[in-house]
Amino acid sequence: MRWDARLRRRVRELGWTGAELSRRSGEPAPKVYKYLEGKVKQPRGQTLENIAAAVGLTELELLYGRDEMLNKVPLIGYAGAGETWIAAASDAGVPETIELAIDDADPVAIAVNGPSMEPVYRNRDILIGYRDRGLDLQSALRHDCIIETAEGERYVKILQKGSTPGRFRLRSYNPAFDDIEDVALAWVAPIAHIIRRYSG
Repeated sequence: MRWDARLRRRVRELGWTGAELSRRSGEPAPKVYKYLEGKVKQPRGQTLENIAAAVGLTELELLYGRDEMLNKVPLIGYAGAGETWIAAASDAGVPETIELAIDDADPVAIAVNGPSMEPVYRNRDILIGYRDRGLDLQSALRHDCIIETAEGERYVKILQKGSTPGRFRLRSYNPAFDDIEDVALAWVAPIAHIIRRYSG
């Protein structure tokens, strides 16, 4: 559902007119009607904030919907040289949202305990991986993975090709630990999301 249809539905649910939305949001009626009619290509700024708040939604809930926001994150920019980021242009040919395909993806999560994987992963980070993406082991190569070996040993390592078919090398982040050579795997879950320094 488009954001303007979502706004119209919410206004109907509240039993309001466009004039009432204008009064409650503090926005001029002509501007409110442009929003209600979907004539604003990229709603943003204070007007969007005021209209969303008036109908009891956040800006993101109005733009993307409450249910969809559970699985989608807006893409707002690009990171580049010097650790700077710039805002994403609307016509850049990239998605407006990034899908977090958690449903039916067999997700698992690991909490990092201690500093041994710094600076890649830090103490209290939460790592989320998808076991369904690890079903094709070749496609999981060179990715950070949550791993359980055929012998029941468990690791967070970089998955690499082993020296014999059906065996894999588990590369360590910490140089104090040797890589683990030629192991058989029960399952792997390539890491897709990191929640930094999770505090509950």
